[in-house]
Amino acid sequence: DLSTNSIEWIDDGAFGNLGALKRLDLSNNRIKFISAGMLEGLHYLEKLKISQNLIRQIKEGTFDGLLSLKQLDISSNPLLCDCEFWWIGIWSANMSVKLSPSAKCYEPIALRDQSIRKLKTLGQHCSWAEYSQISPLQLTPDNDQVVFEGDSLKLESLAAAVSPPEVSLTWYWAGLAPSNVFPNSVKIDNKTPTDSGMLQSTLVIDQLHSNHTGEWNCELVSSELNHTNTLSVIVISGRTSYCPPTVTKSNKGLYNWPKTVAGHVVDLPCAAEVALGAARYNCTLNATWTELDTVACPYVSETTRILQQYAKVAIYISSILESVKRLHNYTLGNKLSFKDHMDIVFITQTIINYLEFVSSEKEIGTILLDLVSHLMDLEENLLSTAQYQDKSCSKLIQAVEAIAEYSHMSHPYRVSPTKFVLIALKRISLEILFILNISINIYIIVARENFLGLTCTWWSGKDRKRDKLFQCSNNKSTLTYVVFTLQLVEASIQIPESLFRQLEHRGRSSATLQIFFAVYDNGKLFPPINESISSSTTPIVGAKIGKVLLKSFGMEVRDLSGPAYVTLGGVGDGASPAWWDQSASQWDSKPCKPSHLVTDLLITECTNLGYFTLAPLMRRHRIIVEQAKSRLSSPVLYVGTFISSTCLLVSAFTYAICRKAINMADKMKHALANSWVSFSMLSIVFSIGIYQTEDVRICQCVGLLLHYLTLTSLFWMAITIKRLVAPTTSISSDCSQSGTGAVGVSSQPLTGLYLVGWGVSVLLVGLSGAVNPPGYVTPTYCSIAPRPAFTPVLLPATTIQLFILTTALLVVNSNAQLSEGTQATDLELLESAAGGGGANGPNNQAITDRTSIHSVVTPSSRIEDTEHSIQLQLKAFLIIFCLFICAWTMAALSVVKPFGFAHEETAFGSLYAVFAIALGAFTVFFYCFSRSDVRAVWFT
Repeated sequence: DLSTNSIEWIDDGAFGNLGALKRLDLSNNRIKFISAGMLEGLHYLEKLKISQNLIRQIKEGTFDGLLSLKQLDISSNPLLCDCEFWWIGIWSANMSVKLSPSAKCYEPIALRDQSIRKLKTLGQHCSWAEYSQISPLQLTPDNDQVVFEGDSLKLESLAAAVSPPEVSLTWYWAGLAPSNVFPNSVKIDNKTPTDSGMLQSTLVIDQLHSNHTGEWNCELVSSELNHTNTLSVIVISGRTSYCPPTVTKSNKGLYNWPKTVAGHVVDLPCAAEVALGAARYNCTLNATWTELDTVACPYVSETTRILQQYAKVAIYISSILESVKRLHNYTLGNKLSFKDHMDIVFITQTIINYLEFVSSEKEIGTILLDLVSHLMDLEENLLSTAQYQDKSCSKLIQAVEAIAEYSHMSHPYRVSPTKFVLIALKRISLEILFILNISINIYIIVARENFLGLTCTWWSGKDRKRDKLFQCSNNKSTLTYVVFTLQLVEASIQIPESLFRQLEHRGRSSATLQIFFAVYDNGKLFPPINESISSSTTPIVGAKIGKVLLKSFGMEVRDLSGPAYVTLGGVGDGASPAWWDQSASQWDSKPCKPSHLVTDLLITECTNLGYFTLAPLMRRHRIIVEQAKSRLSSPVLYVGTFISSTCLLVSAFTYAICRKAINMADKMKHALANSWVSFSMLSIVFSIGIYQTEDVRICQCVGLLLHYLTLTSLFWMAITIKRLVAPTTSISSDCSQSGTGAVGVSSQPLTGLYLVGWGVSVLLVGLSGAVNPPGYVTPTYCSIAPRPAFTPVLLPATTIQLFILTTALLVVNSNAQLSEGTQATDLELLESAAGGGGANGPNNQAITDRTSIHSVVTPSSRIEDTEHSIQLQLKAFLIIFCLFICAWTMAALSVVKPFGFAHEETAFGSLYAVFAIALGAFTVFFYCFSRSDVRAVWFT
């Protein structure tokens, strides 16, 4: 039934998908033309009603495609019964089509009100057919006139006097008689009808003025018909105002509007050439363009026109699944062609039209959900404009909820009054058409007295776009975490176990309720009205309450005393936890209070149920999270730190007190002792201060100290490995000068070592602390969290480690070259000594003395450490370096707890203790017990 819809035009093939249609009512519209193409595909149509329209002619063959037609109603149309209309009576008789109610002729006058069923031959009336193509009243000139002030104007009208005694022609200006408005400037001359039956009237204005501008009408009045023709006259003068030429561009096309006299409306043909029509633009009396009207024009984009047809076409159960698949395939194949917000509007309308069929065809739900998911990949401005114009995004969210409700209604469930029942009625997911951006769970809560709460978590893996998991469990149970090394929490929501008690205290119905969980990968379906605020780029997680079988999750839950806990990932500057206010289409931060941070996950307490995210609300405000209570570290940390620090400090004290007795270069002794002190201080500060979070100032100091001592430890290790390179380079230099007998003794002050070892770290940490002092405090521990602010630690630490490893390779290479050079030099010295052994006298004694002096500086005797070779020292250094890196990594993991398994802190803390004890024990063994000079000091 399409009656009374002001329909003016029907496109060919508009009913092509309605082959099973039996009744079509197009009555009481404004249709002027009907053709066979418009009715194409209606093979089973039995009744067609097109009465009360503006149809004048119907061509032969128009109804040939209606093979099953039994009744046709074309009454109350201004039908022209000319020679081309004689077929209608014969056709109705031959095809057994009933013309009911009986249609009557409107023209020619001689046949008015005659039933068309009586039309057999109209030969005697064919002369009227020729005349009917001509308007009964003709104006000369026949188009609007633009003239200049002072010119003359002549208008002439000619009418056919069908019944001369009763015919008259009358002129009007703006509905008024010209003789009353312009008594002296307008002359009208009417001529009596001649034998030709034509009536002529002439209007003459000798001198035009600007006040002659307007609509001039000539009205034909007779006993048979009344007819009016209108001509617009525009008089241009020096005082005339104009609207400037302009260009408008919209989804209906590009239009170039010419310079126009104020007070007139301009019509231009539609830009799209697929249909007739015109665009109109009003040039007001103030010479401004207003009221652009392109309603009569089709959309320029073929994609938009096709989607419009999907939204308009009637849907039948027999073809619904095929229609949904076609829409899905078309949308995915032409997604890049979506440039107009009306594309979103029409797709949304089509999805809403399909919803009532979801319960009968379960596959429809998953296809529509996947379609909505792909819409979330479109440009944000398209979705936000569609939301502003048509609330399309809100409708899509409601459609997702309806799909979930309709989908689970087709699955039976049992109600158990004796125990808590938690039934996953429908988890919508796809394997082939994977739903990238949306996941849904619905749970029926039957026995609320045993309700333990629910927690649903949204995970992502390495392939964040496809490796997704949406998992729910009771609050009292432990989730089965799958592949923790690959899974990252992006969002989570926890419904408190007191929810239903709170609802009952407020007088809510005790009927069985259902909880709807949903997560959206981004916030494009939640565009805020405020255009200065962009949509959320973090996941949207939501929970809503609804009554079973009501097909709606519209129960509003606000101001809970026992809040829901929402976990949101991607914490960054300028984002705050917020709740989606659907009525205002805006994010509201008031119902959500930040609780604490776990790495980069923000735990939030929310007093409302609905949808939540980290929205870019207040870009100049920082999330304020309460600090956790201070606590002690795990006991294994204290044990490992105590043993390791004891060993390191004993070694450092020994090298400081007995440094003259130890046969090692002074700079190497200083580097080693400072490294051990830095290691021990780092372990002590970490184990004692890492969880002193209650006082922010103390926590900041601990974080700064940890940063500083981490860098100093690495710098002192870099100095140590650099000292291993110094002897080899010095020996190589001496070997090159051995021929001259020169002895090079270089001495650099120790101040430079201490400036690098302790001073550079002061500058780095000082800059970092000055730029971002709050970054050294987290709610749960005192250090920089592993997020972008971690760069001041990671960048210099990585650089120093690369330097250490590169220098180690240099030591290995230099030592290999030194080994070959040493053997050759010692052999030459031995030969020289043997050759001069039998000589006596002062000269020989001098040679012997020089040889003795030279032998002191030979490569074999210039090794700085007489106890251990360079190769052995390098191996020991690398062992200590690896133990330090492993110990510090395990310490960090014990604090951050990135994997979330049970006893994670204790496990990593134990590994830290093992590596720290190994570090201290190896240091004491290699640098103390294995050295004879140190043992001599200890046991003397």
